[in-house]
Amino acid sequence: MPLSRRLPLAFRQLIDSPVKTAAAATGICFANVLVFFQLGLLNALYESQARPYSILNGEIFLVSSRFSRLSQTPSILINDVMRAQGLEGVDRVSGLSIALGTILLLPEGFTTNTQIYAFDPSNSAINARKANVSLSIINQYERASIDILSRPSTIKSIITALDSGKLYSTNLGIKQLTINSKAAIGSTFAADVSILMSQDNLLHYFPSRNSRLINIGVVKLKSGYSLSKVLSTLQDQLYPPGYHIKAMSLQEITKAEIVYWKKNTSLTFILGLGVIVGFVVSGIILYQILYSDVTSHLSEYATLLALGYSNAFVVRVVFAQAVMLTLASFPVAILFSLGLYAFMASATNLLVTMPFSRLVLVLLSTLFTSIFSCYLATSKLRRVDPSSLY
Repeated sequence: MPLSRRLPLAFRQLIDSPVKTAAAATGICFANVLVFFQLGLLNALYESQARPYSILNGEIFLVSSRFSRLSQTPSILINDVMRAQGLEGVDRVSGLSIALGTILLLPEGFTTNTQIYAFDPSNSAINARKANVSLSIINQYERASIDILSRPSTIKSIITALDSGKLYSTNLGIKQLTINSKAAIGSTFAADVSILMSQDNLLHYFPSRNSRLINIGVVKLKSGYSLSKVLSTLQDQLYPPGYHIKAMSLQEITKAEIVYWKKNTSLTFILGLGVIVGFVVSGIILYQILYSDVTSHLSEYATLLALGYSNAFVVRVVFAQAVMLTLASFPVAILFSLGLYAFMASATNLLVTMPFSRLVLVLLSTLFTSIFSCYLATSKLRRVDPSSLY
C-alpha cells in the first residue's frame, strides 16, 4: 500500500494524543537546535580564523616554509620577498608584519592581548577598501586603528569614544598609543583585540624587531594574468620545494590555517561530541514517545492485524508517524537556530552562517535517527501474534 494511503491513519494517531505529539516534536526540535548550534559555532570559529586573510591586498602570499598559522608566522627577509617583484604578471609586492602585544583598556583598567598587523601605507599589504580604513590615518605617529570585529565586550569603551568623535588614549606595552580610527579585520583565537598600524609604528613599539624582517609577503597580480600560472612559476623557480619560503594562494593559506586549528585544538572533539549528544537526545525522546504510543494502541493494532493487515503495514504506520514528527519540527528548529545564530554573531562578531548543505545534513541525520528509534520502538509489534493481544 502506498505511503499516501497510510498517512491519514498515522496523522490520526498523532492528533489522538496531542500532549505526547507536542512533547515529541519539542524534543526533536530542541535536539536539532542543539545540533545546529554546535555545528554553527564550530564552523564559525574556524572560518573566523581565516577571515583576516581576506583583507590582504593580493592574490598570492609568501610565507616561511615553517608556516602553520597567522599569529605565529615565522619571519622572512623583505629582500627575499621582493624577488617576486620582477616576475611577469606581478604588479607589486608588499610586506605585512604581525606581532602580539598587550593593550591597556580604560576605564576598565585591565590589560588584554592584542594582535597587531603592521605594513607600509605607501605600499599597503592591506586592502584599504575591504578593511574600511584610511591609510593616511594609519601612518600617523603612535596611532592605530581598532578592529571593530574584535570581541564586542572588550572594545566597547574604545568604540564608544570613537563614535562620540574622541580619540582613545591608552598604552601598548609601556608606551602610549592613541586609537584614532576603526577597521574591519576579524577576530581570531590569538587575541581578544586586533589593531592596524604602520610598519614604522610597529618598530617604535617593538624596537628589538629587525626592520628587514616581515611575516607575510603579499603579491598583487596585474589584471588579466592567470593566478595559477604566476603561482606555479613562483613555486617552481623562485621558491621551489625545500626553499625557506613558499608561495600559497588565498585558498591554500586559509586551508592551512583552518587545518592547524582543527588538529591542534580540542574544539572539533568537544563540539562534535555535542552534535552526537543532540542526535542521541532526539533518538531517545522519539523512542520513548513511540514506544509508549505503540503500547497504548496495541488493541487497535490487533484489530488491524485481525482484519488481515500485515505486521509490516502496522509498523510502517508508526514509521510514518516518526517521519511526520521530524518534518513538522524541523522548520521550527531552523527558525530558532537562525535566531540563535544572529545572537551569537552580534555577541561575538564570529562568522555564523547557515549554509544549505548544513540544513540537508541535519535533516537527513535526524530522519535517520528517527527511523532507527522507530525501528527499536516497534520491535515487539513486528513479531506479535494478533491472538495474543486479545
